[in-house]
Amino acid sequence: MDRIIVPLDGSPLAEQALETARYLAQTLQGSLVLAHVVESPPVPGVAEADREDAERYLAAVAQAIAADGAVPVATRVLLGPVAETLLALAREEPRTMIVMSSHGRSGVGRLLFGSVSDRVIRDATVPVLIVRAPLISGDRMRHVLVPLDGSPLSEAALPLGLAIARATGATLGLVRVAEVYSMAPFAGLGGSMTPVDGDLFWELTEQVRDEARAYLDAVVEEHRAPDVRIVWEVRVGRPAEEIIRAAQTTGADLIVMSTHGRGGLQRWAFGSVTDEVLRSRAAPVLVVPPGVRGEGVSEWARAGTAPVGTA
Repeated sequence: MDRIIVPLDGSPLAEQALETARYLAQTLQGSLVLAHVVESPPVPGVAEADREDAERYLAAVAQAIAADGAVPVATRVLLGPVAETLLALAREEPRTMIVMSSHGRSGVGRLLFGSVSDRVIRDATVPVLIVRAPLISGDRMRHVLVPLDGSPLSEAALPLGLAIARATGATLGLVRVAEVYSMAPFAGLGGSMTPVDGDLFWELTEQVRDEARAYLDAVVEEHRAPDVRIVWEVRVGRPAEEIIRAAQTTGADLIVMSTHGRGGLQRWAFGSVTDEVLRSRAAPVLVVPPGVRGEGVSEWARAGTAPVGTA
């Protein structure tokens, strides 16, 4: 990852993303770009004054971050609509990540979750990490969780999750949530409904568990390498709830997941599973658009260890 953009609006809440961004930039051997977007006000001359204030602010933040020389830091002050301008900046270079707080302006303003960060996640062509708290509690990342639903689109998150686990020395955890749709006294797979008793429902549950285990075994075999420990887990239930529980029980430092799943039908589209996980505060969430499949991380995503499977 060559470049990590951190949108800042001058608020302490927006600055909560800085520690995480700095850690990732150093670990992934990238640089930081501190960005502030000045929205053009109708009053002449105000935008220029705001630009000057923003330049002074970003220069001070950059100086503090770059004091030890561990991470290259640049600043950009831009003029325009906030979300659109940030997205345009991200498109300038393909090997880019955006790391941003879900709040800004004391929690009620320009980077408020549901406005700027919502738009950035929905429309970004690069990975976007939403930070609500520091990324790690100790001196390094220990567990990276990647939820999968069996589709190639959900697997778009896997190369970047693997790359981060390898670079940080963290364990890579894979979780697949097997869904058995039930409506007593009916149950079904894939939306079909069949009258069942308890024994048949148990058989259906075991069937989807077995399919999920086989799928994760194949994924791990494909990505096996000597320098990454990979573990996997199958859960049964509602995807968002079980992903959140998996993050909590494993102590995940980071959740890396795609914005889509199930062949583009958006079962995990932003606004459903990914949205619920983002809002849960279970861990920082790195949202990966399908189009970035491994771009910029191939040097880390080639090689892994023998997996430890759980179910």
